[in-house]
Amino acid sequence: MTKTGVVIGVSGQIGRAVARRMLSDGWRVRGLHNGDVALPADLTDVEVFLGDRNDDAAVAAVLSDGVDGLVDTIAYTSTQAQQLLRFAEAIGALAVISSVAVYADDEGHSIGNGSPRWTTAINESQALVPANDETYGGGKVKLEETLFQANRLPVSVLRPAAVCGPGSRHLREWWLIKRVLHDRRIVPLKYRGLSRFHSSTTANIAALAVHCLELAGSRILNAADPDCPTACEIADHVASAMNHDWKIIALTHEQSTGPVGETPWSGPYPIVLDTSASLETGYEPAITYAAAMPALVEAALLETAGRDWREVYPAFASYASAMFDYDAEDDFLKQVRPQN
Repeated sequence: MTKTGVVIGVSGQIGRAVARRMLSDGWRVRGLHNGDVALPADLTDVEVFLGDRNDDAAVAAVLSDGVDGLVDTIAYTSTQAQQLLRFAEAIGALAVISSVAVYADDEGHSIGNGSPRWTTAINESQALVPANDETYGGGKVKLEETLFQANRLPVSVLRPAAVCGPGSRHLREWWLIKRVLHDRRIVPLKYRGLSRFHSSTTANIAALAVHCLELAGSRILNAADPDCPTACEIADHVASAMNHDWKIIALTHEQSTGPVGETPWSGPYPIVLDTSASLETGYEPAITYAAAMPALVEAALLETAGRDWREVYPAFASYASAMFDYDAEDDFLKQVRPQN
């Protein structure tokens, strides 16, 4: 019997990937989104419901007659958790996308508060930031707590890190793709290019989410790629995908105090997720980050063709414009003698 699945936020980067995975696994798919962005041509088999996910009437419509599984890619607060619980009887199993932002280090620092330091890969039992609906990380914790404490239906909470995939509003890889388009031949990287911010390719998040809908019970799982490249390795992946050559200038920690060499993955300490619990469920990653790069680059070039990149990736543009100050970068590089 064909299963019916629902994707809330189906037009977003994670939502698109989940819909593709469901379709490829033989599910009948419904998707809820606000209509701002059209679905890609390969998702024409998705039954689209237009509406605001905060509107109970819109959620009721997409869940009509009940569904076997629901993946909510855009739930952020306890209010949205309570909304999902109101429809618990119509949902066979639920998977919700949370975030690495829920984790705190031993000093209470998190991605949204200071410079967290984890000496080992972060597992799901790591301490969390305080639960509240006033901050991003706190809202995700409150979302998780509300769903689990209610114990109304099977819930899988997935915690990705640096999400990447076509359709992103925050494409970190654009920091490198744009440099290739401008024929930059030297790329300075802070912290010797060894920074790690674990990538979470949307195809892998989707594979884990759909897999979890098939499992009994509830769980919390990290959702990240099987490989965790350094900033330097990411630069190499992008250059390779675009047939480009450049020289990496690995800045020392002493040289890493200013804006030059700052990337979307930069940090003095690694952020790496332990994904062993996900693998123990029988989940198999769909792809490595390295193997996903050519398609990601191709999608980025199509998304930005004839458009201002800041309109395509507004979340990235909100802080990244200064990262493309090539004059300041060139002046800095003239003065410094990198220690490699």
